[in-house]
Amino acid sequence: METVLSYISLGILAALGLYSLYRPFAGLLALSFMIPIEMVSWVFSETTFTGIKILGITVLIGFLFDMAVHRRRIKFIATFAILSALVLLAWLSTLWAEVPKWSLWSGFVFTEMLVFYLLIVNLSKGAETNFLKAFIFGNIVSITIGLIAFATSYLEGGEIGVTRYGGGVIDPNGFASITATSLPIAMMFLRTEKRSFLKVLFLYAIIGGFFSIIISQSRGGLLATIPFLLYLLYFLFRVKKNAGGALVVILIAAAAAASFIWFYRSVPSYITRIETFQDPTGESAAMARFVQIDVGLKVFEESPLFGVGAGNFRIFIERYTSIEMVSHNTFMSVLVELGIAGLLIFLFFIFRHLKMLTRIALDRARGEFGVIAQSLIVSMSAALVSGLTLSWESKKIFYLIFGCAGAIYYHYKRQKEAS
Repeated sequence: METVLSYISLGILAALGLYSLYRPFAGLLALSFMIPIEMVSWVFSETTFTGIKILGITVLIGFLFDMAVHRRRIKFIATFAILSALVLLAWLSTLWAEVPKWSLWSGFVFTEMLVFYLLIVNLSKGAETNFLKAFIFGNIVSITIGLIAFATSYLEGGEIGVTRYGGGVIDPNGFASITATSLPIAMMFLRTEKRSFLKVLFLYAIIGGFFSIIISQSRGGLLATIPFLLYLLYFLFRVKKNAGGALVVILIAAAAAASFIWFYRSVPSYITRIETFQDPTGESAAMARFVQIDVGLKVFEESPLFGVGAGNFRIFIERYTSIEMVSHNTFMSVLVELGIAGLLIFLFFIFRHLKMLTRIALDRARGEFGVIAQSLIVSMSAALVSGLTLSWESKKIFYLIFGCAGAIYYHYKRQKEAS
């Protein structure tokens, strides 16, 4: 069944790839939709992974062809130059890396993220919201598939505390963090959407997303919901005179609390995982995170300025621990692989986007951009919290959020200049 579904996915992606040569935005929407979808076990395979890569290439070709035919100028904003410097450093690290092929591969991946970021920044005004909608709809589909797998396992008496998510998601930690990042965006659409049917879908994306994060048993995903919970408190304060808005916030908070309490009391292994916030020595996976940080600091001392080479951290982890595993911290990964220089560039890239969004959010004449900027700040905060437990420096979800921030700021700035 999984093989059939993976080939169906490849067929759909191939068709979208051909269509995106004519309509590149359709292909970009499909890439956004697939970010959470590719986490689903029933869909994920090397075949689907190949299809997504091909789709990304055809989208790029389609955009270049479209710009050439219509003589459109590519928008290069300052943050693109910052990210380009990080990508260049990743490529140059092949010169001193212990295993150059890993740095070479990381250079290709970083370049892919750079192009993905540039394409999003070049979206026309209003198109970035459709792009974000595609991401939320993809999350709704993957949440639903995951919940079906969980319900099936639960009803059949499966050990849900062992399989995590009923086996419906290939990477529960990654999916929980992606879902946590999507919550503020779903909240934005819930606030702005006029059609009742879509409002219900976005409410489901939030409540179902919270439940999905809890049953995934992901500690990092749970921590990543903190920015959204704070946003809910802020929103509740702002809409306290609006009974409908306040009721929605209370409903979301109650559903999240009820889900957590039920699962915490029903699954003993979840209790163990949550208790590691106080004492990480009680669980091997939690201890492994601290081991990776300790190893990372030792490796960093070997080449502090420019790092040991992009993609090479895993080699040193295996050497020090005899266990093959990737870094579970975005910032540690960048520091070790690209050194102080790489981390400073990376942090400057993040800071610039937060500064741009904050400028919009604080502007009283921000107009339609205000709600989007607020939700992206919260979503970006969730992504950064997730980055403390996962390696997101070369993941599309990371550059989706930052790319949309760049696009929003560009259109905001143009509107301000025009007025």
